[in-house]
Amino acid sequence: MAALILRIRPHLRVVTVLNVYIAAVIAAGTMVVIGSAAVGTASIGDSYAEFWILAGLVALGEFLPVKTSDGHGEITTSTIFTFALLLRFGTFPAVVAQAIASILADLATQKRSWKVAFNVSQYALALAASGAI
Repeated sequence: MAALILRIRPHLRVVTVLNVYIAAVIAAGTMVVIGSAAVGTASIGDSYAEFWILAGLVALGEFLPVKTSDGHGEITTSTIFTFALLLRFGTFPAVVAQAIASILADLATQKRSWKVAFNVSQYALALAASGAI
């Protein structure tokens, strides 16, 4: 049925469960980023050097992913340093550092815009859940 609709009207897209899931993650992640910015109480204080070193390592971890042995995937080491930011400075600085690093790295590798938004959103949701505990 869906194939028939696409042949008749190729401009229509079939909405799949995956599309709904991706849209839900992006919407929830966007709310987390906005919410953490609204209530974020970043207390960097006199620890500017410590914050910027960790934020730089987050970016470095995003820009230099480790390729998996089968060649079809990659693992970033940025989450280690993002978690350190979360523990030391709170949720908002960790979300912001990870979001900026993820966006820049994804744009540098020319990922599609929905993948960029999904990646940032899933990081924001995971950090918010970690920060709430």
